[in-house]
Amino acid sequence: MQDQSFVVDVPGIGEVEFPAGTSTATMEQAISARLREQEIASVKDEGFVSRAKKGFGGLWESGKQLVGMVKKLRAKSVPDFLKKLSAWADKQAARITAAGGRHVASKLELVNDQRATLAAVAQDCASVDAVCSSISLNAS
Repeated sequence: MQDQSFVVDVPGIGEVEFPAGTSTATMEQAISARLREQEIASVKDEGFVSRAKKGFGGLWESGKQLVGMVKKLRAKSVPDFLKKLSAWADKQAARITAAGGRHVASKLELVNDQRATLAAVAQDCASVDAVCSSISLNAS
């Protein structure tokens, strides 16, 4: 006797196969995880993580700095983390702008990329620890 499965065509992902009897909640979790992986990959491709791997100052090569940044903010929850992340980015932007100098635009772009990347990773995480885990898993 063969196990039966069914295929669901999900916009943005394509066809996803599930075994017969899979609960709706399990399917939603699997689809959500795949969408989150695509979103993180997209941010990496377009954001500073991609440029870092190509040699953008060599500062953000492994994701360890991102995890350190998450921990440095000492947030108690994901909403608290997002609030602190935004405050950090605003403070950095003000500091960079006030200091002036030759590379203000690129420094501001880096700060905004960091904010966008961390916010995208944190968006669907249940806890701050999950944010760190997600970065560690996707940075390699």
